[in-house]
Amino acid sequence: MLDPCHARTPQHLQLGEGVLLRNVDLDEALASGDPAAFLAAAMQEESHLIGATKAGCEFRCVPIVLDATRGSRTPAPGETLLGRWEVSLSGTLLEISPGNAAMLLNQPACESADGMAILRPVPAAAPESCGDLCWVGDTGGGLLAIGLHCPISIGGLVLRANRDGLGEAPFTLMAQKRSPAETGLPCRLVWLEVADT
Repeated sequence: MLDPCHARTPQHLQLGEGVLLRNVDLDEALASGDPAAFLAAAMQEESHLIGATKAGCEFRCVPIVLDATRGSRTPAPGETLLGRWEVSLSGTLLEISPGNAAMLLNQPACESADGMAILRPVPAAAPESCGDLCWVGDTGGGLLAIGLHCPISIGGLVLRANRDGLGEAPFTLMAQKRSPAETGLPCRLVWLEVADT
């Protein structure tokens, strides 16, 4: 019998509808003993909720391949090295708010004045992260939580209206290590409800 999964499936995973949360550490959720309840509580708090995402998000965890032979010949086993890894999450937010716009432009926050939110973007060569983010949503394998450490937006801010006139904002977030001493990859994947296979 053939299995439709292959070795690269976890590296390039198509995701269903979900929700994006800010300042939620998936390691802390795991330590709580009940990560599903921890994340459900975070979804109820306005300070954590960024917004809903539509189906078709994409998580990528891909190594940069280094060739020790410098292309002079076909590398032998042990000569191909994996350099740094690129970890990113991209998709489309279905909710546009001043906070979302600030996050997608790598800005700390919007100004508030006379009941208005004002965003005055300033480009930064080395943008600061918006804190840990977590996406929770559906996959073919069950309910999944993806935690990104110290992500920055590399897709900028694009606002568009769909055919129904509803606003949406595509995003691409790249995870970073919390410190140079961190040895693991800057992400966590936790299947909260595993579908029967």
